[in-house]
Amino acid sequence: MIRFRFKGSDKHPEEIAFIGLSAENLHRLQEGMPIRIKADDQLGLGVETVIYYGRTEVSMTRELEENGFMPPGSTEETKRALREHDQFRYPPDA
Repeated sequence: MIRFRFKGSDKHPEEIAFIGLSAENLHRLQEGMPIRIKADDQLGLGVETVIYYGRTEVSMTRELEENGFMPPGSTEETKRALREHDQFRYPPDA
């Protein structure tokens, strides 16, 4: 994984945080090993950041809800929002 904070230039004046994942990083994510970036990392985001993998938005929301990171009902709300925007790519309970 690479990560850096671009401070801007004449060509690209905006400040941008970049995170690049290698094939090995993706494999680890798919094996259930999230990537954690500390709040005081060189990216300077100021909050601990977690990158994790899930087959669908619904499955990721369910995992966060089951582990107490999202409030009860979040999974159903995600299903509803995806249905409204016609964004289901997999069965809704996947």
